[in-house]
Parts: sequence; structure tokens; C-alpha cells
Amino acid sequence: PGGLTLKSLLEVPLFEGLTGEEIRAIVANCETNHYKAETRLFDEGDTDRRLYIVLEGNVSIQLMGLMIDDPIVLEAGPSDVFGESTFFAPRAHSTRATATTAVATLELPGTAFDDLFQSGNSAAGKIALNGAMLLGERLQSTDAWVRELLQGDKSAEMIRSWRRFRHALYARSQRPPGGGFLRV
Repeated sequence: PGGLTLKSLLEVPLFEGLTGEEIRAIVANCETNHYKAETRLFDEGDTDRRLYIVLEGNVSIQLMGLMIDDPIVLEAGPSDVFGESTFFAPRAHSTRATATTAVATLELPGTAFDDLFQSGNSAAGKIALNGAMLLGERLQSTDAWVRELLQGDKSAEMIRSWRRFRHALYARSQRPPGGGFLRV
């Protein structure tokens, strides 16, 4: 769609290891969208499940509600992917995505992915693995940042906050399984 080439899509990390035919199957289920600069692609609290692949332009992902001048957590450019955390673990967005320039995206709706995955489509399985890889890389970067933060600030409040976070993370992992890619 829109003059996309298979060669350009092979550069997208989300498509790593997919064959040309598998990429075509995924793209056939995607939407191509264009946004003007300063347009919001999604906002904090939105629940739309979709993966965004930037084809042209730049998108800023901001963590809202912080009392800082620069709440940007990711600046996505061509071939970058975002939206994976709420795509694979459905929840309301905690961030805002804003086009900083004119932007063209390829967007995979969650319902289309679910249908592909449930039908046993190999491309959907590879997308899930690649999405897990992207999430893992971003979590590892966050871990390194937390380590740096805790080493630099040894205040009692920071340590208590860290313990609360760890406890809450453990408590969430003890919930009975639910959700996921398979629907009954």
C-alpha cells in the first residue's frame, strides 16, 4: 500500500525473520494512515489496541502526568515500532503519541492480529516473538536506568518506593492466568 516496498519492510525489527509472503499477509491486515504534525495518534487513557510502524516522519511518545519539562520516553522514526505494551498486554495507554512531523504509519489492529494468531498463521506467531523481543529490550533498558537511579539516590523514600514497586510487580504475577492471545 502507498508505494511500500518489501525491501523497506524487511528493515522493520518487528518483521525480522518473516518471509516476504508472511510480511504480505501481515500488511494485508494493516491500515496505512497519515497524520499532520502535532496530531495525536493516541492519548493517555485510550484503549485502542494496535501496533504502529513508522514509515515516514517522527512520533514522540510522552509519559503524561510528570512534573518535568521533557516527558518523552521514545522518539520513533522510520522503521520504528511502538504501541507494543498495550497491544500484547491490553490496558489503557499510559502515554501519549504525537506526530512531531508529517507521519505515515502502518498500523496492525489488535483484532486483526488476534484473528491471524488464532488461525495458526505463522506470521502472527513471529510477530508475537518479535514483539516480546522489543518489549524485553525496552525492559532491560528500564532495568539499567532503575539500577543507575537507585545507586545514585540512597534516600529512604526512594528505597521504600522501590520495595513497593517490587512487591506490586510480584503480586500481579501471582494472579490467575487470563487474557492472552487466545479467546474462548
